[in-house]
Amino acid sequence: MNAEREPFFNIAETAGFYSQLAGVLAGFAFAGIMVLLTARMTPSSRSTQEVQPFAGATRLLIVSLVGLILSSLNYAILAGDLPGSHRSASLELVSGVGFGAAGLSLIYAIVLTIDGVNSAAHDIHQDLKSVGEFLRAALATVLTPLIFALIYLGVQDFTYTAAGPGVYAIDIVSWILLAVQFITGIVSYRQHSHSRQRKRLGHHERERRIKIAATVSFGVMISTTISFATLAAALYDNAANGPWLVPYVAIAISFLGAISFARHLARTRP
Repeated sequence: MNAEREPFFNIAETAGFYSQLAGVLAGFAFAGIMVLLTARMTPSSRSTQEVQPFAGATRLLIVSLVGLILSSLNYAILAGDLPGSHRSASLELVSGVGFGAAGLSLIYAIVLTIDGVNSAAHDIHQDLKSVGEFLRAALATVLTPLIFALIYLGVQDFTYTAAGPGVYAIDIVSWILLAVQFITGIVSYRQHSHSRQRKRLGHHERERRIKIAATVSFGVMISTTISFATLAAALYDNAANGPWLVPYVAIAISFLGAISFARHLARTRP
């Protein structure tokens, strides 16, 4: 903190920019949904086949659209909070988990769209296939740990506003989980993706797992929004103090989600 006991990082002001970013990304998700739905209405794309290559991508786009809209609303509310309050740090953590899940769902929808194009095409486009594999690998081994690290920055904001500068138990726990997630994410993805004994999933089993992932992601987004509203109301008259359980729960959920998502990306690789 500076001489005036105010934090150098203004959470409330930054939340306004996050709200705008979430709104822009929601627009991209909506545009993607419209493109896929419009493409299905053209006579050349109508098919009586049981296999629908873009079902998973459309589902993830809808989930990410809802999550980004909720995140934009949460951050807009947070932008009006008191700068440097414990309540704003708590709300930042909760909204960050939902925003991270929505952002990863949006990128995953792009991966599934590329997979769907290759699946629907008569001839597999090797260049496009390599792009899809690269983006899937980057999502599992780079982008997911990066989102996890950003959640930890919210933990730092929480401890900074709650107790000032220093290293606390939650910091050590977060460092350990970050290292474990990064290493196991890479190992798990490479093990499942490059194993010669890996059994390739059928279309229906793959879609079933994608549907489960979308449902879990949607549940996280709804849960974080409910938690955001509950914390905002509970700490309305007590912005100086907040529950220390919040950062532990946020880190635990982020860790489990990151580990599971990396394994899911490897196992559903076409």
